[in-house]
Amino acid sequence: MNSPGFEFPEDCDPSILQLYQYWLEKKNNRICPSRADIDQLDIPRLFPNMTLINVLPEPPRFVFRLVGTQVVWMFKDDATGQEVGLGLKPSERDEVIGRHAFVADNCCSVFHRRRLQREKNDYTMVERLMLPLSSNGSDVDMIMVLVMRVAEGLSEIQISQSGRG
Repeated sequence: MNSPGFEFPEDCDPSILQLYQYWLEKKNNRICPSRADIDQLDIPRLFPNMTLINVLPEPPRFVFRLVGTQVVWMFKDDATGQEVGLGLKPSERDEVIGRHAFVADNCCSVFHRRRLQREKNDYTMVERLMLPLSSNGSDVDMIMVLVMRVAEGLSEIQISQSGRG
């Protein structure tokens, strides 16, 4: 089930839909769930393709807390503990950090499909679902991201959903 104004493409990876539905269930009537609401045992098959990103008050604002094994394989690097943006093509850094800021500042979900923009991998097409988490119920302090490799030939897209509105 999609939220109003947040329709996934029909050809998106079923894992994206599974995580989004799980997040909605954990969200309940709040703006978003907390990290404590997310139980790895509920979605064990997704964790290799997930990252958790800490949202900090000052730069570096976004730091990888956890990077799943499949994401490490796609990135060709383990970014755990690193600032988001390191290892990216310099021309893509501002856009990627801006996307994270959009999720954190607006408490919204973002889905997009595009090629990775890593210096070590700019050829793998992925779908990415970015979901906010908040331990205090108002400020996003973590972003949960699912990264799924998809077939070549699918068009690049981006969809976002307002969270606070």
